[in-house]
Amino acid sequence: HRKALASIEARDREFYHRIVKNRVDPSRQSPMNPVPDYYGEKVGSLRQYRQWLRDQGKFRRKASLPEQ
Repeated sequence: HRKALASIEARDREFYHRIVKNRVDPSRQSPMNPVPDYYGEKVGSLRQYRQWLRDQGKFRRKASLPEQ
């Protein structure tokens, strides 16, 4: 199992770097537009990761719109 442990840890590090790279800026949140899962804690599968990316993009677009 020790041989597999290094591989798993490398994948975890790579995944964490992807989360950090793609997450939104929390300073742009508001009561009406909270940050969606900032740390990616709810991501457990590829499908959930893709949904997390979509949610981050949706927040980014919504936060960048000029307020009226």
